[in-house]
Amino acid sequence: MTTIAQRLALKRRAVHAACRELGMDDDTRRDMMQRVAGVRSTTDLDLRKADLVLDHLNKSGAKLGKKDVGRRKDKPKDAAITDQVAKIEAQLADMKLPWQYAHSMARHMFKVERLEWCNGAQLGKIIAALAYEQEKRALLEQVDGLLRAAGKTQDDLTFRLTGVKNGDTGWKRNKKQLERLIQMVPQWWPAA
Repeated sequence: MTTIAQRLALKRRAVHAACRELGMDDDTRRDMMQRVAGVRSTTDLDLRKADLVLDHLNKSGAKLGKKDVGRRKDKPKDAAITDQVAKIEAQLADMKLPWQYAHSMARHMFKVERLEWCNGAQLGKIIAALAYEQEKRALLEQVDGLLRAAGKTQDDLTFRLTGVKNGDTGWKRNKKQLERLIQMVPQWWPAA
């Protein structure tokens, strides 16, 4: 459990890091903090003011505090699995998923706590599962495109399938049903 002082220290460091990322010199940083929080030094920030400054920096383009999507600094060093990990990295980046997603898959599929601890066969199965997920997402995008062309929404389709407003949306995760819907949606609702 972190104390208020520890949280404040982390936020102050984050302000400095975000300012460096945005290329701000000390004078510019101090002027910005004066405008946003009414202080000229990070030592004068409290938690509320630090949040104001960090929000302003994030809106200005700093990427601090964002999920680590698709990029990883501590990739496994084993040459035999490097290609497989690179493939997983590309798949995660394509779907804009964090590395935690792959760790969760390793836990769920193999009871292995971290992706780095998977062997080559396990990594191959994770690659296959991610490829299947990519296919489902691509099919869902096709269905969405057909719905937009017809002036309809996913809610309209769900109602058509279930007869219930805000009904079950299991069709979004079912590859075979998505493939059928690509054929059926234009029949139900021709493009406007």
